[in-house]
Amino acid sequence: MSDESVANRNTYQFDELIEAGFKENADDYSIIGQTLSHYRIDSLLGSGGMGKVFLAQDISLKRQVAIKFLPSLFTKDGDRVLRFEREAQAASSLNHPNIITIHEIGRIEDKHFIVTEFIDGRTLRRRIESGGVGINEALKIAVQIASAMAAAHDAGIIHRDIKPENVMVRSDGLVKVLDFGLAKLNETEAIEIDTPALARKASGTDDSGLIGTPQYMSPEQVQCLKLDVRTDIFSFGVLLYEMLVGHRPFTGSSNEALLAAILNDDPPPLSGQIPDFPAPIEKIVKQCLAKAPGQRYQTVGELLSELNAARNMIGNDYRPSEIETQTPASNQNTRSIAKGWRFAAIGAGVVILTLISALYYYRNMREGVETPTGKLTEAARPTVSDAKKKQAAKRYTNSARAWNHFLRGRELLHTRSIRDINLAIKSFEQAIDIDPDFALAHTLLGKSYLSLHYRGQSPAMEVGQKAKIEIDQALKRDGELAEAHSHLAEYILQYEWEEVKAGQEHIRALALDPDSADVSHAYAFYLLWIGRFDEALTEIKRAENLDPTNRWISLNVGQVLFQSRRYDEAIKQLQHLVDLYPDWELSYSWIYNAQIKKGNEEAAFDALVKRAEVIRAGPDEIAVMKKQIARMYARLGDKEQALVWLEKAVEGRYFYIVAINVDPDWDILRADPRFVALVKRVGFAPLPKIMAKGNQ
Repeated sequence: MSDESVANRNTYQFDELIEAGFKENADDYSIIGQTLSHYRIDSLLGSGGMGKVFLAQDISLKRQVAIKFLPSLFTKDGDRVLRFEREAQAASSLNHPNIITIHEIGRIEDKHFIVTEFIDGRTLRRRIESGGVGINEALKIAVQIASAMAAAHDAGIIHRDIKPENVMVRSDGLVKVLDFGLAKLNETEAIEIDTPALARKASGTDDSGLIGTPQYMSPEQVQCLKLDVRTDIFSFGVLLYEMLVGHRPFTGSSNEALLAAILNDDPPPLSGQIPDFPAPIEKIVKQCLAKAPGQRYQTVGELLSELNAARNMIGNDYRPSEIETQTPASNQNTRSIAKGWRFAAIGAGVVILTLISALYYYRNMREGVETPTGKLTEAARPTVSDAKKKQAAKRYTNSARAWNHFLRGRELLHTRSIRDINLAIKSFEQAIDIDPDFALAHTLLGKSYLSLHYRGQSPAMEVGQKAKIEIDQALKRDGELAEAHSHLAEYILQYEWEEVKAGQEHIRALALDPDSADVSHAYAFYLLWIGRFDEALTEIKRAENLDPTNRWISLNVGQVLFQSRRYDEAIKQLQHLVDLYPDWELSYSWIYNAQIKKGNEEAAFDALVKRAEVIRAGPDEIAVMKKQIARMYARLGDKEQALVWLEKAVEGRYFYIVAINVDPDWDILRADPRFVALVKRVGFAPLPKIMAKGNQ
């Protein structure tokens, strides 16, 4: 393809994406609070490649429902719409307690939607990532998933995308399987690989094609063969394996390697990872994961019989050996391990171990400060043993109820989804209502408001004021709380634009808790924003080592590499994340940025399109669109329009604007006095080395 044709295709599809993004984003804001048919739209629950989901009230029947609006790109094709309606109608005929109930399929003007029951729970993915699933709980969940599959298969419906993201677990333990009948609609997410053995397309049937999530594909899906119910049984085996040990049975450094592993490799035995692992469960998983469909269970009914027999055989009181507690499944939340010495529950109260004598460390740290912004030398950084010598018992709350609300809020906040951030705010508020002196709850409530700002969900100054109030309340109650100082540093840099003051708060936070991945993570970004790239990379990698399962930190390693102009390393880091989390849109965004800077327009465009498929410019992106437009104009070489839109982004206090001094996309603007003025307005002095790049 010629450079000109690539440019023309990119320009056309960029325009289409931006136009569709603005229209759908505007609709997202206007639709909330409105009544469509007999549904009152209350709030956005989330968005993804299959559309946006809103929480609504069914006025006629006085109940909460979820309404999914399908993306316009999926509904432009009339044949595709008809196929969706046919499949959704088939799915709506399913009546099973473990399958989400479809209430209605309809259309309002040009918007196609599907109304389902509202499930107040969390995905199995989040359950796995928040600490693993024990054997007893895994079996309870597995039986319910298998029951749902059996009901669907009896109705002639193959799911084709069984994975933790498509399973919801309510607080009472009831499991709901989502998206029966919807997987076939999402054909643009098919992965096409040039290797003939993997990319061969079967002809003459709608049931072929490499469609699904790579990590959970059956060998016949990988080979694009005709599918039957046994493909779901294989995917179920992958899911069950992951529930039991915390990782998937097949991995690869690329999609090609992953698919080859599914075709050729045997998964590591469960008994080799968990001592005294029950043989009946091992046998079930092994048979589900057989390469040849004929060697698997031929029906889910057979699978269910053996699952129930295994549960009865091992009993509900099965307890793993002490060694088993060290397996990946029980150690998914590495953050809690890294900081485990700080938290211990005793009786009805909760005792927290933390650092004291922070002022002593802070004064010593000042000797290692190279500039007023705060540069730590390795000698000045407290070690784990130093910190432990300074720790003392301190009660954050004596209320078990407040502590439980806090734990739930912290888990919700970690996902960073808009819905979960708002739920986290409610949880922290409940904890504070019970114990107004709960400093850590005040701290994370403040962080939650900052997170809303980062997601572009509320007016910047409004959430900033709320964040500052809560952080101040935390420090009033505990002046030596590392998290509070770290979040205060974030606030100062984002809202007050005072570089030196922010740096001092980061240093104090590190002095108080040198072993916190979150504190190191925040400090790494501070170092990045002020242009100390090598130190930022060292700090972000340190955070990753402290919390290796935190995908946000791993993503931001790629971001730091990108901002450091180390594009090849950034792409390698981000591609690894894509292999682990193929439905996570942020990895594609940064791959796109890095490929653009390398001049690889084809690869960049592919990443952009993939991101658009995964999440269609949801309303959380409204606040960042001005910056994105400025970035596009800068990449097109239109300095005037880039400056116009960049100034709008500064006025809107878009959170990422603090990267203005280091972002390579603005290099073509750096010699312009108006850009220099914007940099100073945000509180930075233009960096000489980067200014030289801009003048080249």
